[in-house]
Formats: sequence, C-alpha cells, structure tokens
Amino acid sequence: MRLKILLITAALLLFGGGAWFASQNAGGAKPTAAPLTSFDYSHRGASTDSFYSYEVAESENEYVFRFRPFREDDEQSAIMSTEDATALMEIINHHNLWKWHGFSQSDPLMMDGTSFSLRVAFADGTVIEAKGSNRYPSTYSAACAEIATLFSKYIKEPEN
Repeated sequence: MRLKILLITAALLLFGGGAWFASQNAGGAKPTAAPLTSFDYSHRGASTDSFYSYEVAESENEYVFRFRPFREDDEQSAIMSTEDATALMEIINHHNLWKWHGFSQSDPLMMDGTSFSLRVAFADGTVIEAKGSNRYPSTYSAACAEIATLFSKYIKEPEN
C-alpha cells in the first residue's frame, strides 16, 4: 500500500500535480506601496529572435529602461517617464504579480518552447521572483502583453 501511494504521488508530481502543489505553497509576496527599485524580466524561446530582457532600474529619482535582445550590439536604453513607471506599477497590481512570487515550474516533457524569469524589487525590501519553462502563472500572457506594449515606445527597430 505504501509503495502504491508513493508511486501515485511521484506520478502526480511528475505529470502535472507538481503545478498544483507548487501553487498551493508559493504563497506570493505581500503587496506594498513602496516605490519600485528594479524590474527584470527575461524571455527565452526556441529561436534567437525570442531571446530578450527588459530591465528597469531606479537611479537618482529616474527610471532607466534597458532592452537587451539576443544580439548584444542591439542593446537599447532610455529614461522612462514617471507616467510609464506608474503604469508599470499599475500592471503589477492589476495582474497580481504579487501572487507570482515563488512560482517555479517547468514541463519536463517539453523539449522546445519558452521560458521566463522575473524579479521585481521595491524600496522596502519586498521582492517578487518567479520563473517557468513552458509553464506560467495564470495572468502571465495578459501581463506580458501589457508590459510589452508599455515598453514598445522605448524600443527602436535595429537598422540593417
């Protein structure tokens, strides 16, 4: 009987039950009203065109935005407007990125696909950290679409 329970538990963790278990134990970060100090998001896919990262860092009362595509010579940076920094916080709150904290899931059966990592830090020490490979928090797609739209004004197409 013990062996049967152990085998069922192992199968659930290996084939999808792990996602439920991890979501039940992640807990999430507690929302804060503290100012954003950094935002780091990376996306990796099957093609080099889908390797990129967005970084926002607070520096001397300004927010510096950096876009890092696969090719390092195409890296771009700009000063973000205060309105866009506020809009980023609104996206974080609207999509409950607080609940993403502790998310760390992958699909071991998927050979190709996409993965992400996220780290958001606030002035009071609160941190949101999440990562996934072919598994994502429930609000992932909508949040990433809004973030990409927000940052698109700071990204110029590379000249050939």
